[in-house]
Amino acid sequence: MSNKVLGDRGESCAARYLGAQGYRILAQKYRTKIGEIDLIAKDRDTLVFVEVKTRPVSYTHLRAHE
Repeated sequence: MSNKVLGDRGESCAARYLGAQGYRILAQKYRTKIGEIDLIAKDRDTLVFVEVKTRPVSYTHLRAHE
């Protein structure tokens, strides 16, 4: 899996999680001339900027913790 695909999956997962927690997702992959903000959300009256870091985990690593 490419880093882009992994990152996109992580951002989608984070957006679903935040939505389930009551956050309203305002933007995803918001780009400016100086960079990108992965998610912009709102929690009541608070504007929230989210940087998502997704790391690959191998199946053998998961099995070691069972």
